Amino acid sequence: MKAVCLVTSLKDIPSKSTQRKCPHGAKRWFVLGVTISLAFQPVIGETLTGQHPLQFRLIESLEVDLGPRSIIYNRVEKPILQPQPPPINRPSESTQAVAPTFEELEELRRWESMTYVSMSLSCTVYDGQFTEVRLHQDGHNIIFWSTINFHYLSHLFDFLAGNTCYSIFLGLGDASLGELPVDLQNKPPTIWTAEFLAANAGKSAWMITSNVAISPETIRAIEDLHSYFDTNKEALIAQHNEREAIRIAQEQHLKANPPQPKDTVVNYFPIQSGQPSGRGAK
Repeated sequence: MKAVCLVTSLKDIPSKSTQRKCPHGAKRWFVLGVTISLAFQPVIGETLTGQHPLQFRLIESLEVDLGPRSIIYNRVEKPILQPQPPPINRPSESTQAVAPTFEELEELRRWESMTYVSMSLSCTVYDGQFTEVRLHQDGHNIIFWSTINFHYLSHLFDFLAGNTCYSIFLGLGDASLGELPVDLQNKPPTIWTAEFLAANAGKSAWMITSNVAISPETIRAIEDLHSYFDTNKEALIAQHNEREAIRIAQEQHLKANPPQPKDTVVNYFPIQSGQPSGRGAK
């Protein structure tokens, strides 16, 4: 991180209760580098290009206590910056066009002939068992219920079904069946009986509850999504469980080893102001 800071002296550096602006014409100070380690003499900083570290001779230092951490302002002598060598212009390598193979042309034609469909899904997963899905399609919000836990599809961005390539945009939330509003208590999943679920134990099931006109393409998209899940069910669930295990382990590690706040060290030196001081003006 690099920044330019304009202060008149160490006393003008902002503290907890005061913050003063630099008046026109006053001497300026240049912040050369910001580090996150305590400053000792000599102070280590960065060059303007960030390529090589510099050593600064410390003149004076001021520490602002912020409780768990501090900001340390180090006034240093202006270093002598070494001139940077001019960039080397390397001639670009000439590339020779390579004709695609027959197989590559066939693959390209196959992708060009496919139908591309986007599915924007807003999902609420109830008790990790059922999902209420709001599908934004054809200018309508189509609501359907599914026996799939859509968390298993949280990292599914696209999939193929025959000659159609689907792109998935998925939003997820969680709720409990006990929180179902009154107008949904006579709809899936509460009306799905144990016999119905047992009969569909080997595959997913879904039911549209919206009273809007639904195109055959939308019906096919919903069916293709469920068929894809059924075909790849074990892999999708395993990948989800692996992500959850990693997430839980990371949360436990952060809880046992919370990050400690670090001090911020600002090294600065004076430069000549380009503004007239205005002193003695009539």
